[in-house]
Amino acid sequence: MDDRPSNVVLTVRLTPTMSGRLHALADRQKTTRSELVRELIERAVTGEPLTIQNLEKSLRFIHVAMDALLRHHPREGIRDEVLKIQKAIASQIESTPIMETRS
Repeated sequence: MDDRPSNVVLTVRLTPTMSGRLHALADRQKTTRSELVRELIERAVTGEPLTIQNLEKSLRFIHVAMDALLRHHPREGIRDEVLKIQKAIASQIESTPIMETRS
C-alpha cells in the first residue's frame, strides 16, 4: 500500500492579467504559485482571510509599536533617521509600477 499523502489537484481559471500578477508575486516572494494559492485558501477556510482591512489593522499596530520603540530608544535622533528612510522608500515604491507582466 502507498503511504504517501494523496493530494487533490485544483484547477483555477485566471485572466491573463491575474496570471501575470500571480507570477510576479510568486517571483517577488521566491515561492511557487501553488504555494501562494494554498496559503490564500488556508486563510480563507480557517477564518483568517487576507483582506485589506486585516492588513491595515496589522500595519497600524506595527506602526504604533515601532514609533513607541523609536521614541524611547536610548540613541537620540534615531526616530527621525528611520522616518527619513521610510519616506525615501515610500516615494521609491510609489514611483515603481505595481505589476510587470510576463511575455
